[in-house]
Amino acid sequence: MDIRALIDTGASRSILKDEIIEKLGLLPVGALRMDTTALTGLPCYEYLLEGSFHGLTFTGVFIGAPLRNQEIQALIGRDILSHFVLTYSGPDNSFSLYC
Repeated sequence: MDIRALIDTGASRSILKDEIIEKLGLLPVGALRMDTTALTGLPCYEYLLEGSFHGLTFTGVFIGAPLRNQEIQALIGRDILSHFVLTYSGPDNSFSLYC
């Protein structure tokens, strides 16, 4: 399944939209309370997911959250990005990602 994701170097954890979790039939592997800019202590489940982007595969734990009012279905945080090298070119508005 292809999903639209946002790379967010300011996010410490990766998030997967609740409706995608339901479509994939994922079962929770943990639970936590998450703080966002709008909410504090939001109860969420964690899900183990294997995927790939830009030809690189990864296995990681994603937090299930609503991601309301956004056109993305996932947010890729530093927990996943820490396995790769990310280079952003401002003048070109492009990035490269590699191991």
